[in-house]
Formats: sequence, structure tokens, C-alpha cells
Amino acid sequence: LMGELDAGTTDVAEALLLDAALENIPYGFCVWSPQFRLVMWNKNYREFYGFSEDAIKKGMTLEEVVHLSHKLGNHPGQSPDAFYEAYTGDLLSNRGGMRTKSQEVVYGGRIVETAHVYSEKLGWVVTHEDVTDEIQMSETVQKRKLELERQNIRLDAAVNNISIGLCMMDAKGRLVICNEPYARIYNLPESFVRPGAQLEDILGHLFDEGMSAGGDRDDYIVWRREVIAKREYGKNIHELNGRIILMQHHPMKDGGWVSTHEDITEQRQNEARIHHLARHDALTDLPNRAEFLEEMARTEAGLKRGEMAAVLYIDLDHFKAVNDTLGHAVGDEVIKQAAVRLWGTTRESDLLARLGGDEFALLLRPIESADAAARIADRIIKAMGAPMNIKGQQIEIGASVGIAVGPGDGLT
Repeated sequence: LMGELDAGTTDVAEALLLDAALENIPYGFCVWSPQFRLVMWNKNYREFYGFSEDAIKKGMTLEEVVHLSHKLGNHPGQSPDAFYEAYTGDLLSNRGGMRTKSQEVVYGGRIVETAHVYSEKLGWVVTHEDVTDEIQMSETVQKRKLELERQNIRLDAAVNNISIGLCMMDAKGRLVICNEPYARIYNLPESFVRPGAQLEDILGHLFDEGMSAGGDRDDYIVWRREVIAKREYGKNIHELNGRIILMQHHPMKDGGWVSTHEDITEQRQNEARIHHLARHDALTDLPNRAEFLEEMARTEAGLKRGEMAAVLYIDLDHFKAVNDTLGHAVGDEVIKQAAVRLWGTTRESDLLARLGGDEFALLLRPIESADAAARIADRIIKAMGAPMNIKGQQIEIGASVGIAVGPGDGLT
């Protein structure tokens, strides 16, 4: 391609996608930015209008190109200013994503059919097809238009379904195009990114490499076949090489489809971190009150089956005095050390939470008797009675523990 994508117009992923999608198109192609500046073009576009290789440059205004085109004999019978006014009017009136077609007469009496579609990220994407012979031969016209329409469908899909990784398949499940991020996400060998590669061969390779998709290989392939046959949208989250990938299937009118592939590993990790922070205390990383209450609610089902559980309410003694006299920094260290000591008294099945301030709660599940809960409370009191060494100071606090055993100590 003769042009380059301006970094302000689109990002690197889109540039790679468009390069792959338009590398071998058999017609003229150019992109005008929303400010009517030339962003991208190919050799066929240049040759249709007789532009020399160095005559047009990225960033030229549409008005400059129109005047240059007029000097070369294009659009005879119409002044460059009149053509510019009409052409910009057509572009500005078509910013809704629809494809609009028109015809132009160029030097030598040739007739060029243009079609443009607007993309917010790119501007106007314009294709140019020499239809002189087709107009003269009515039987050929329909065939050429049908082929052009199929290519336009693929181009529309490329422009309007841009994602990090993309591949386009025809109605027979053969690869038409894919971009570099798609190949990189799956670490595909060259044989699987060439046009004509079969979808099921690609999937077989990915499963051989360890891809998991929420079920076994056969289940996933059956699901893909159903989505393809029904020509409906579908999506799946699968994992490969420790990465989480979101695949979305977009059917096209000609029976083919475009699939986008996005690495959402960091997004999922961030979501998990946000979920963790919403349910855990920031200072101690213990479950917070909300998480503790939810676990209490789950425990109720066991109580109804006759299982026994206990809740220990733990309040640190003298913490307010430490906090007020030695400062919040020391107070925070007291809380953290207290959390560590309390954690040391728990079993794997128990849940220790910080309710707020100097208040903690311990859910014991299951327990054999109220005496077992009392023994754990004694261990807590002993553990908290030992002095803490914080920033060179010996600090003694202690703890008071209340015990509730269920069923038996209350209904709520």
C-alpha cells in the first residue's frame, strides 16, 4: 500500500488489520480523513486517475487532489471547483455507515464506479472500479457487480469489526484474511494463516497445543458448527498458554463470517482484583463485613441440616488508647499483627474477618460442641495477651471474645 495510516486517525491494530484486508484487492482504494486529507491509497487508485508515483502525498487536501486530477483530464465537462463541491457534499451527507455508489468519467473516456463508506476512526473509505467494459457488455455487468458486492461485504466487515485479532472465513470455512495480532495471540505457524486454511484444521492445532474452551474439543467444535450453520452471533472465552481470550463470531451475508479475538487476561485479573478489594479489608486483607455476612448466610443451610457452627466476636482491648497516644501508624501495625495472631488460631475451614476498627469475627464451621468454641476463644485470648514489639515499643492490648453457637443461641 502506498499510504500509511496516520497515528491520529487509527491505532496500530487497525493499521495491521487494514493492511492485511486490502493487500490484494483488485480495485482502487483510498481513505479521506474527516478533515478531507488523504490518508491512504493504493497503486490502482493512482493509475485510474493518471497520478504519477510522486504526485500525491499523504496529508494532501481533497481540493488539491481534485485540481491535480482535473489537469490530467479527469471529470471532463465539469470544473474542479464544481466537482469538489458536489463530491464533498456527497461525503458529508453519508456519515451513517451506509455504502454509497456513484460513477465518474476519467481521462480516456473510462467510467469509474466509486463506493464510499464512513468510519468514525478512519474517515471515508472509497473504492474505485473501472466499469467501462461492464457497462458496454450488459451480461457482464451483473456478474462484476455481484463480485464487487462480495468484496464490499468483506471490506465492510474489516472496517466495522476491527478488534485486536481478526480473521475472516468464507462460507466453506476457508481462511480469507487474518491480521498479525490474531496469529500472535495463538502463536499460529504460517501454514494456518495462509488464505485457504480450514477452520477445523486451525482449531485442531489449537486444541493439540492445549487450548481449553469450557468443555472438551468435540463439544466446542459442535458449538462452532451450530453457530456457523445458524448464521448467528456467538462468543466464547477460552484459554491458551496461560492467556484468557474472548472470541466473538460475526456472521456475514454471503455465509462467511468474521471472528474477533481479544486477549482479556489483564482485564479479568483486574476484575478479580476489584472483586477481591470489595470483599476484603484493605489493611489486613482479611474478608470484610460484607463477605463475612454472606458466608454466615451460606452456613445457615448447614444449621438446618443439624450441623453445628459458632461465631466468635473479638474486640481488641485498649486499642483506642494505643491509637490515640502512639498515632495511627502504630495503630495500623497493631491491627495487622493482631490479624496475624488471630489467623494462627484458625483452622482451614474457618473464616476470620475484620468487621471494622478493632473488631474481628471468627466463623467456626463445623464444630463438635460449644466447648470446642470455648477452647478456641481461650487460645485467642492467650495469643492476644502476649506483648507486641512495634517500632521498638512493647505494646500490650489483649482481647475480649464473645461466643454464639448455632443452632441454639438464636434464630437470627
